[in-house]
Amino acid sequence: MKYLVEKFLENPRRSYLKESLLNSATNKKHLIYFTIVDDLQKLFSDLPETELQRLAFINYSYFRGVLLIDSVADGDSNSPGKAMFEAMALIEASLQELAWLIDADSAFWPKYNHSKTQYAQAVMLEKKISSQGPPIDKSLFETIYEGKSATLAYNLIDALDALGKTSHIERVNSLKLLLKHIHLAYQFKDDIDDFKSDLAKSQYTYAIHLVNSSLQALGHQSGNDFKYKYLFTSGIAQTLLQESTHHFHRALAIAQELDLNMFCSHIQSELHLCRAQVSEINALIYKTKVKLSKSSLPLLTKGASALDEQLKLSIEKATEYLFQNTTPNGQWEDFLTSAGLSNYWVTAYTYYHLIKHNIKVPFKPSLEGSFNDTLVSDGDTLTFTIAALALHETENPSSQLKKHLDQWLLFRQPDGGWATYVDKAMLRSRLKLDDEISVAGWIRSKPCVTAAACCVLGSFADLKKERIAAEQYLLACQHAEGFWESYWWTSDIYATSWAIQALNDRPGYTQQCEKALSWLTGTRNHEKGFWSDDHTNLPNPFYTALAVQAILATKKNLKDLVQSIQWLLQQQKVDGSWPSTRILAIPATNVLHRAEVKSWRNSSFGVNTLVDDHNRIFTTVTALGALLAWKHSHS
Repeated sequence: MKYLVEKFLENPRRSYLKESLLNSATNKKHLIYFTIVDDLQKLFSDLPETELQRLAFINYSYFRGVLLIDSVADGDSNSPGKAMFEAMALIEASLQELAWLIDADSAFWPKYNHSKTQYAQAVMLEKKISSQGPPIDKSLFETIYEGKSATLAYNLIDALDALGKTSHIERVNSLKLLLKHIHLAYQFKDDIDDFKSDLAKSQYTYAIHLVNSSLQALGHQSGNDFKYKYLFTSGIAQTLLQESTHHFHRALAIAQELDLNMFCSHIQSELHLCRAQVSEINALIYKTKVKLSKSSLPLLTKGASALDEQLKLSIEKATEYLFQNTTPNGQWEDFLTSAGLSNYWVTAYTYYHLIKHNIKVPFKPSLEGSFNDTLVSDGDTLTFTIAALALHETENPSSQLKKHLDQWLLFRQPDGGWATYVDKAMLRSRLKLDDEISVAGWIRSKPCVTAAACCVLGSFADLKKERIAAEQYLLACQHAEGFWESYWWTSDIYATSWAIQALNDRPGYTQQCEKALSWLTGTRNHEKGFWSDDHTNLPNPFYTALAVQAILATKKNLKDLVQSIQWLLQQQKVDGSWPSTRILAIPATNVLHRAEVKSWRNSSFGVNTLVDDHNRIFTTVTALGALLAWKHSHS
């Protein structure tokens, strides 16, 4: 197809269409239109391949032209004048090509005129129902959706039939039905994806109709943000995905009957995406319910009792909270992402903090080296898995510890640092990444990963060489101001805290640690004692707890921490937890440094997103660790 497009553009009069037709991102989105003829060729074997490919291009060019007109009508275009000019040029060029292929007296042209009429009627009907119009039901929207998209694809089938030596009505009808179901399936999915923008433009879709009707029946007047949340929490999004799945299955049955392998593969891929989207929605609803179950009332009030008494109660309640919020198989879960909930990573981190401070854990949790069962092993999870196992098995290291230790060492990089992932092939496979998308950001050494690993390396006398290499890496990437950069976290406090703890007790690093300590104390709110999140600039219990742990490790300026400990105590809730925030950053795989991301999304899914520990496990155990470290330093 690309070859034909380039040949078409050799005509100087059409060079202005180059940007429209060779845009790789758009072409990828419309991939089915590039491959459709390859699959249909077996059904129209009496036509030369050059004619088939030429028709495919004509159809795609026409389709793109109509889409541009549609974008102008819906107010989506940033340059409506340019879009209309390109649209008319694409349609005109397509019709010129078509006229050279198909005689003027062919039965194709009345069918083509009929499809134009269907499209115009669908557009007018869509505008009509957005304000008044006839009684609305699903079939009416399906009529509109078919008229606005599927009918445009019907032209290709009619043209193929017109050029063939013999007409096959049944085959033509089956192919049109196939295209109808595919387009309807896409539209029900797009209604979810485009819900916010459609609301903003007053575009009336089936999704918006269902949400408005449901809220109207409940007597609920609400804004667009609430409507978007209600789309998912009400089950309407799942209903739309069921409709999409239904139409994809109908299309798949036809494609299988016609032995159209590429169509079958494409539809099965889309069905997989539908199932994944349903799973994500269900997971999001579960996350919302978990967050609503958490307490918002403070456990303590300022000055209610002596600091020691507050500390004792706080530690008891936090420990109780952690043990009450385990899974049935004795793990902790938190951080919902596209990969699902984390259990192994969160469990390893939590278990490590508890046994480090001699909190008796009534069970031995299952520890593995990955975020969860669906992801490959990662250096960070293995760090805390090994740290926990090493503390638990001080005298008799188990085969489990030895196995994980061998695996962990694979994440050590030539520069002495530690990477999050090292298996590029498995990472690409799991994330379904195209070959042209770099994964460099996720497989290179990171200060935040290395700093934690460096702390744990100190537990193994026979890993002295590896520890020194990790220390040298950290020294090399310390910023002039004294901090270390966090990649997976919204604040550099994470990497800096672990780096201070790793280097503080090592000879020869006094100057670097003092500089880091100076930066850390300088970022503290001196009026109230807290540390803020770099991303939001809001007071943050998680980063305050990490900063407290780092300063306690240096045994310097401890008196200044009293205010910070009091602030932490005041943030704790009645159920024993500390409130969660979006502390986990997930950059795209090609991002090398967190600062490269100009716009972050607050979302549990996708990349360049910020994710919260909605179950409050991560923040709570970190705060508990800070309080226990403080208590130990004053005992």
